[in-house]
Amino acid sequence: MRNELDKFMREFKERVENLPNVEKVEFFGSITTSAWIRGKSDVDVIVYGDNIPAKVKREIILILRDLNEKYDLKLEKVRCCHPTPFFLDSPLRRQLFREMVSGHKALIELGREWCKESAPTYGEIWAMEDSIKGLEDVLPPLPIPKLSEIFDKFR
Repeated sequence: MRNELDKFMREFKERVENLPNVEKVEFFGSITTSAWIRGKSDVDVIVYGDNIPAKVKREIILILRDLNEKYDLKLEKVRCCHPTPFFLDSPLRRQLFREMVSGHKALIELGREWCKESAPTYGEIWAMEDSIKGLEDVLPPLPIPKLSEIFDKFR
């Protein structure tokens, strides 16, 4: 399994780092250790960049989904405890991320425990995003932002 994870991380990093406005990809957490479990563990990854466009962020999500299937990681069964990946593509986002993780380990662990029991799975979130995108593709243009564009702004 470790060999497949290493291949997944290498391919994800290579594909994503070749996209516009992306500077580097960094994995952390259980995926970098022997503690990662197929179908139970999430993927902790940060994509650093400079104002990565929403379209590129969506492409990165699709790369993650594609490689999930290719390497049979079974992420679709895992509860989504945080955005995957974290996009740190501005000074403000980098600062917010540092503040979020700095000195808040107990609170983060409490939140993760709740999410492991109650949060939707990656598969459910991906299906919802696909439904929204599909619906928007057949509706006439509206004079308001698309729901998918609003989601993309929060990535």
